[in-house]
Amino acid sequence: ILGPLGGIVCLAIFTRRSNSMGVLTGAIVAVVTLLLVKYLTDISHLLYSVLGVVTCFCVGYLASVVTGGPDPEVE
Repeated sequence: ILGPLGGIVCLAIFTRRSNSMGVLTGAIVAVVTLLLVKYLTDISHLLYSVLGVVTCFCVGYLASVVTGGPDPEVE
């Protein structure tokens, strides 16, 4: 759970286009991805947090752009 939480924090700090729909989508996809990785692969448990942060950040940012995040030019 801490991996997706870290991804949410990174989305809030490093992007201007993130919106609630994108953040929620990224968090859900990251949790599902981590569950699949845990039960279907044999990678080290030390990589779970990194995978959760990267998955949440990438999916959340893409979902925010697709769903129409705030325009960074408008202040």
